[in-house]
Amino acid sequence: MLKKKFSFLPLILAVLLLIGGCTKESEIVSSLSNADKEVIKQIIENDDFIATADASLNDGTYLPMDFDFGSFSKEIYPLRWGRVVKKVTKEYNYEQVNDTLVVVTITRTVESDLKIAATYTQGNKTPDTIITKPLNEVFRRKVQVVKKESADTSRARKWKVWAVSLVQGGTENSNITIKKISLTLPNGDVVEVTDPLNQFYRPGFLGHRGGIPSFNPAQNVKVSVTVQSSAPDTDLVSMTFGVDKFGFHRARKLFKMVSQNGNEEVYEADVKVHMHRGSFNAMIHAISRESLFDDSAPVSVSVWGVPYVVF
Repeated sequence: MLKKKFSFLPLILAVLLLIGGCTKESEIVSSLSNADKEVIKQIIENDDFIATADASLNDGTYLPMDFDFGSFSKEIYPLRWGRVVKKVTKEYNYEQVNDTLVVVTITRTVESDLKIAATYTQGNKTPDTIITKPLNEVFRRKVQVVKKESADTSRARKWKVWAVSLVQGGTENSNITIKKISLTLPNGDVVEVTDPLNQFYRPGFLGHRGGIPSFNPAQNVKVSVTVQSSAPDTDLVSMTFGVDKFGFHRARKLFKMVSQNGNEEVYEADVKVHMHRGSFNAMIHAISRESLFDDSAPVSVSVWGVPYVVF
């Protein structure tokens, strides 16, 4: 899948995201011991790609003042918005493929409030109302974990994360769906994602991650997002990126719609890579227009998360 496209290593499968919470393990028939499951779970949750995705999804407040939606003409006019996570429930599914490979699917059910700082006066740049909407989402990610057999190796060191999928999630029965993401890298290669839970990255040392998008600070990347929407209105697509596992360095970018064909919309943005280095997830959010411009409409959102490295 490399039309000058990275394939995301179609290896097999990998895990999920978010911020701790209640955990339930599925009753899958497996020869894995409970001790092995606990070790695998801890290794996964200590992985930077998992932790930074968790932190990226909890805005904790509204978007910053410089996140401008532009000029719209609707019932209300959102100036800033953000997801405030209240509760997360995690479920781990273990699939033992063979003696050395386990595929873990983590499903996180996230209960949040969508906070919208808005105005009822078109052109007003100061919020005159705060709207709170319930936002319930389900996110999935898959993780391949491999076992290294060695008589003198501790249980923890026998297991390691081999590959992670992208994050995929959003609201149930959403009227907006992300269908494809394309990243045009500085060298001209194009990373194209159409099947987020079955396209994988191979973690490794910084600068040596098999197939993973890797950048130098301050490089420019073009991001294209194709969405399918049931409404004729222009929706909103944005990206949260640069967030470390502690929730710092949060940056956001609003995309512009560049084409529309029936219920398919294409959005693009030129993104400048941040200066801090490490492993991150770019969380791309497509949210229906009525979710933000109608003070009583339910929230419809689709989210994909792409891991990347800055070295």
